[in-house]
Amino acid sequence: MKRHAVHGSPATFQALLSRLTGQDDLCIGTPVAGRTRLETETLLGVFVNSLVLRGDLSGAPTFSELLRRVRRTTVESLVRQDLPFEKIVETLRPARDPSVHPLFQTMFVLQSGARDVPALPDVEAEPWTSTSGRRRST
Repeated sequence: MKRHAVHGSPATFQALLSRLTGQDDLCIGTPVAGRTRLETETLLGVFVNSLVLRGDLSGAPTFSELLRRVRRTTVESLVRQDLPFEKIVETLRPARDPSVHPLFQTMFVLQSGARDVPALPDVEAEPWTSTSGRRRST
């Protein structure tokens, strides 16, 4: 079960989007740190790149099958994460509309590490520890 933790969240998100939109071919964006080379690890600055993760929910896959598909897509995308997003857009030449992103309209961001629970008006929140031992907000 542990090996699916990273892929389970995007898979769940894609399943929800598919259910809400009625689409079985979805593209979501996700940021990557952009520090894949040893020489960039100590540099200051932002090296974030956006990856496009295409979700294939055709054929009504089981959740286990969806996890396999998301894992495959994520691994393939991570292998090419050094390719600048701008170059992908330049090569694909999608129809452009300044009001929307050229390749995806929703982004999935998975944060790691402990976070403080935000203070929101009229909302009570407290930290929640999952069975995996990670701290989450509810």
